[in-house]
Amino acid sequence: MKYQISANQHHFFQKHHWITFEEVVSDVEQKKLVDAVKKRALYADLCSNIQEVRDVLFLPRLSTIAVQLCHKAPLRYGFDELFCEKSVNQGFTMLSDERALSGLEIAMMLCIEGNCTAEFVSKKGIDIFPKNEREALFFTPSSICDPLALMHHRGQTFLLFTWANRGAMYLYNLKDPNVHALKKQGYVFGDKVKEKTHPILCRKLM
Repeated sequence: MKYQISANQHHFFQKHHWITFEEVVSDVEQKKLVDAVKKRALYADLCSNIQEVRDVLFLPRLSTIAVQLCHKAPLRYGFDELFCEKSVNQGFTMLSDERALSGLEIAMMLCIEGNCTAEFVSKKGIDIFPKNEREALFFTPSSICDPLALMHHRGQTFLLFTWANRGAMYLYNLKDPNVHALKKQGYVFGDKVKEKTHPILCRKLM
């Protein structure tokens, strides 16, 4: 399964700062993600703790889409979060301003379970949560997002995945609900992230 971004898709992303793609993961990969997150009560840094999640979200296919959209390389793993009705964090307004990692280049919100039939038009920013399983919405970290959009997606589960540039740095940002997460991996504020914990996922432009 490969994704080649068309000129129209790239133009749409550059103009609107978001775009959705259907079926970016297979049925098997989707089930693998759902089973993995249900076994562990984790809502952040899943790739660092659950191999099955890492295997799917680190697929070259997804990073290829990301690098084609933002047209920047290399891109490394930034961070990930789980969003659902039970998650502590229910949303954000601007990702780049509310997370403790600098250098974010592009983000993806992937629906791994549940479909939304309700019609909802946000007036406070982008609704970054896709309507259907296996659908992903890519967006720029500086996009204004609707922080309350998740309440309109009852019964759905999402994984947020981000890509950062080579110089990404761990920052002290109290707006981040997981501001101290990287301390568990030996980081202190001001450190640049390392290849061991935040590997390069795409090294060149497509």
